[in-house]
Amino acid sequence: MSAYTEQAKRTYSAARSNPLFDEVTQLSDIPALATSAPKIVIKGDIRLRVSEACAALKPIKGSYSIDLKEMRAPLQVIWITEGKVLRHSVQDIDLEFDLRGASAGEIRTHQLTAHVTELDGQGSIVQSSVFVQIFVV
Repeated sequence: MSAYTEQAKRTYSAARSNPLFDEVTQLSDIPALATSAPKIVIKGDIRLRVSEACAALKPIKGSYSIDLKEMRAPLQVIWITEGKVLRHSVQDIDLEFDLRGASAGEIRTHQLTAHVTELDGQGSIVQSSVFVQIFVV
């Protein structure tokens, strides 16, 4: 049980024991609020395979998007990789990974993070990260 739910129940119980309970507004929607947690999931090219020759010639491209659960618009979306902010306010992104100098048998790993704020910065903040693995063959 979340700390929010426990606090709401304690508050409700305290109000109920108060002689002025009839004048206290019922908090009937608290369970609905407590059970709906916002969530995001990053989907896309999490594992890529590339030849050594191809890696030497050009950047490797991957496409990524986010699935949203219980998030309310308007949304602010920030994509981050390797500590750099890439783009704001888009729910999908195409990335290029520079693998110049990578040898066959090498595995390169990059972290990709999506940071989403709902209600135009006034609601919940949810962050999700994945590791993108690129296998050089």
